[in-house]
Amino acid sequence: MRLLNTKTLNLEEFLNEDQVSYVILSHRWEKDEISLQQLVAGGVEDMLGYQKIQQYCRIAAEAGFQYAWIDTCCIDKTSSAELSEAINSMYRWYQKADMCYTYLSDVESVNDIETSVWFTRGWTLQELLAPKYMTLFNRRWKPLCSKEQLAQKLSEITGVPYGALCGTVPLSSCSTAQRMAWASKRVTTRPEDRAYCLMGIFDVNMPLLYGEGEKAFRRLQEEIIRTTHDHSIFAWSCKDATGPRDLLATSPELFVNCSEVTLRSDASRPEQYFMTNSGLSISLQMLPWAVDIYLAVLECTADAPQLKLERALTPDTTRLAIFLHQTKRTGEFFRMAISGREIFTCKRSGVRHWLKTRRILILPCAPQEAVPSSLSRLLPYGFVFRSTPTRIDPTKPEDGPVVLRGRNPPEFWANSDHWMVKLHPGQCGTVATLDLRGFGPMNCLLKFGFDFEFHPVCMVDTRTREPEEHDVTSVLNNDDWIDNGVALHGIDAPLQDLDIWERRESYAFRAHRHFFSSVWIFPLQLRIEFSSQSTHVGLDLHNVYVRYFPQKEVAKVQKAKTTKPKFSYPCLSKEDVLYEHD
Repeated sequence: MRLLNTKTLNLEEFLNEDQVSYVILSHRWEKDEISLQQLVAGGVEDMLGYQKIQQYCRIAAEAGFQYAWIDTCCIDKTSSAELSEAINSMYRWYQKADMCYTYLSDVESVNDIETSVWFTRGWTLQELLAPKYMTLFNRRWKPLCSKEQLAQKLSEITGVPYGALCGTVPLSSCSTAQRMAWASKRVTTRPEDRAYCLMGIFDVNMPLLYGEGEKAFRRLQEEIIRTTHDHSIFAWSCKDATGPRDLLATSPELFVNCSEVTLRSDASRPEQYFMTNSGLSISLQMLPWAVDIYLAVLECTADAPQLKLERALTPDTTRLAIFLHQTKRTGEFFRMAISGREIFTCKRSGVRHWLKTRRILILPCAPQEAVPSSLSRLLPYGFVFRSTPTRIDPTKPEDGPVVLRGRNPPEFWANSDHWMVKLHPGQCGTVATLDLRGFGPMNCLLKFGFDFEFHPVCMVDTRTREPEEHDVTSVLNNDDWIDNGVALHGIDAPLQDLDIWERRESYAFRAHRHFFSSVWIFPLQLRIEFSSQSTHVGLDLHNVYVRYFPQKEVAKVQKAKTTKPKFSYPCLSKEDVLYEHD
């Protein structure tokens, strides 16, 4: 460590800063600042930068300090090694100083202190936070007040909580997103310094690579991830963003709305997550949102009005969440924004049934095949019901033997004999019910929905039901049956006939959904036959990828000779269905 002798203004070197008492200066670089080489060479007495050094050392000497540090001439900036060491040590130097003098060259009195450019610079944030004792001076080098005396006003100006400013609350108790928010409106001359000036605040170290641009801030976040389990580092957002997004923020500016993001006080320590050579390996609670899109819940919360987000309940009962899109590989995701929203607040208790914890890999950026235009809108997904020869008319549910009810109102699909019941983004689980009345010895209830992986699932219930069990609202809101579905549909599986009526029980099964290709989505078709008439129900997954056109007869179903309905379940191969991109 190199220090100025306040009496002689000569530089002296110390191998251990713990063995010397010194005062340190916080200021804004201006015209004619003096470098180490210029100070040693001499002849700088008429420069404004030298006059600043003189005044600084004079006040320090009067206060009894023999040594003083200033960043302009106490670092040899021609040496990249020394510059890197100094920047990595700077927070510690300010923290260990006996006193910090803050020179505000554009301020005359305390009343106009908030107008100072000093509050807009990136480097001065750590210079405000690190010192235990600080005295602020105006442009004439007249003392204004101490940091402690002005703490409340400084908190209002900077957004830094009072306790963090005064040192009564450790910075580590503030979330990563909060600390980033403090720096979100500050600027630096070089883009890399927006990251380097924050290393001390997050207690991390990394080499300096000037010329890397925004990569420096990404490296900073990766270093933070290595030393913390704080999920709030992913709580950044960009206004009006849509489509694929990077996992990590590109600058502190994206944390501008995170000043109220806090870690969950009621949460146990999150499971460890870490960066790999492919991306972030992390365990998250996830909720199906739309086809291949999930809401991933973070272990942090916020005051929603401060974040300008939807508010479900009070801050301590909401969780922040991000949107993730699954790639062609199972368990591999990339981050995305939907309709200008990257962060969402959710009430955990309201979605507890659908929350599942998954260890996943989040890519640093979206793969090339993730075309932004194709992800800018979310299409609904659901089931198409073909009602030939028995007509289904949801508008007149009491007129026919087949009653179709949906989570959302059924809509025409292709023609009047086709109906689609769909889920909107954010909805999951049960989609529709089909009540077959007057066939056989009892009624039959079919329920349709999608499981966590968006596999279409069907339940056929032939049990005798009490009148209250026919309540539409309770039936549609109950999703417990979906996880019990038996996977019967394989790509090459043979035709399976299910004489479920004979069982007189409830039976659920799910169709196979092929995640590994964006082209092949295999529909499940269920045909329910009766002796005199039949009802054909097609369980076809309709999503953002494809529409399909039958090329040949899927399966031949032998007519039943008894009064018992028979459930035939044909499984398709790739040759059975031709898919075409929308």
